[in-house]
Amino acid sequence: MDNDNFKKWSNNLSSILPKSAKEAKEDIQKNLTFLVKEAVQKMDLVERSEINELKKEIESIKKKIKTSNKN
Repeated sequence: MDNDNFKKWSNNLSSILPKSAKEAKEDIQKNLTFLVKEAVQKMDLVERSEINELKKEIESIKKKIKTSNKN
């Protein structure tokens, strides 16, 4: 996933905090970014490009199987 998305999410979440707590806010923002990244990694997500590559490979394998079954 894109790091900019994590920054946006953590910025949005940390914007709720008062400005006077700047150091605590920055610390919480870093922790939120880490937690979101960790949660996404645990989801074992794949990018659209990976899915499209796998689809191409599957189609290629199907063609090979079809060709070998004709022989």
